[in-house]
Amino acid sequence: MVNMTLVSLLKAYGAVKNKDMSVYRAARLYGIPESTLRDRTLGLQPVPCSSEPLPKPGPQNLVSVTEEEQFVFHVTATPGVYVSVKPLIMPLDKKIK
Repeated sequence: MVNMTLVSLLKAYGAVKNKDMSVYRAARLYGIPESTLRDRTLGLQPVPCSSEPLPKPGPQNLVSVTEEEQFVFHVTATPGVYVSVKPLIMPLDKKIK
């Protein structure tokens, strides 16, 4: 797994934008995935400013942490006994649509 920090991303981005080095070389030097740096330099992904955290990859969560904990509790509360999850999944159908 790549250990990418905001500082290293901004340094690599600056090096490429100032034409000091190629995307490939900056990615290797600063420990940034080449595709991440290339997407930022081409404008396909935003370049975060130094005051905001790096965006997390992947889709946004459909349920909150509390809802997920309630679901886990509901399913694991009675081991070995059939537990209907339909009442819990029905609200998710509404969120997805």
